[in-house]
Amino acid sequence: MKYVIIGNGPAAVTAAETIRRADDAGEITLLSKENEFTYSRPLISYLLCGKTDETRMRYKPADFYARNRVDFRSGVAAVSIDKDEKTVTGSDGNVYSYDKLLLATGAKELAAFAALGPERLFPRVLPTREGIAACEAAGIPHKNIIAMQGPFSYALNCALMKQFSIRYLVTKDGGAVGGFAEKAQAAQDTGAQLIVVRRPAENGQTAAQILTRCKEVLA
Repeated sequence: MKYVIIGNGPAAVTAAETIRRADDAGEITLLSKENEFTYSRPLISYLLCGKTDETRMRYKPADFYARNRVDFRSGVAAVSIDKDEKTVTGSDGNVYSYDKLLLATGAKELAAFAALGPERLFPRVLPTREGIAACEAAGIPHKNIIAMQGPFSYALNCALMKQFSIRYLVTKDGGAVGGFAEKAQAAQDTGAQLIVVRRPAENGQTAAQILTRCKEVLA
């Protein structure tokens, strides 16, 4: 089995790791238009302030790609996708064939998913003009758009996954506030594969340290 993943963020590397655990012999190719190792973008401001460094910004250990036998193509953007031939043409001029393709480029790249056939996509977005407009721009049929404000109950998660025959659920671990437990249980009970994007380990101060510092400043 050949897998091609487009993107190099938390969803992409988590997917690569999950695939390798499920398929020890499969070929995994990861295309990233950036030349950097996978890193946490929210920590960029901390890097600029000198509160962290590039190594600590990484989501995974330095040997992540090698250990999971991932063919990491840094600096290679996906130029086009041929869903009939099941190939991806990269900016390096190479053509990458796949049996399974994952687009993990983030919500801002929703239009890229349309290459797989918009009728197969069921994005869950906030009920805002921006969210609906992004779906429409990607050609997503209105009947496929799940525009609702979460968090969702276990029963509603189950109902949605059954109604739309969801096979894979990619979600961040939002804890109790984000209704993660309800989503995870619903995925398990409906037979959907759960892929969790977790937050990188934080290296900041504890709440007690921050409170102490605030008291010092205000004293």
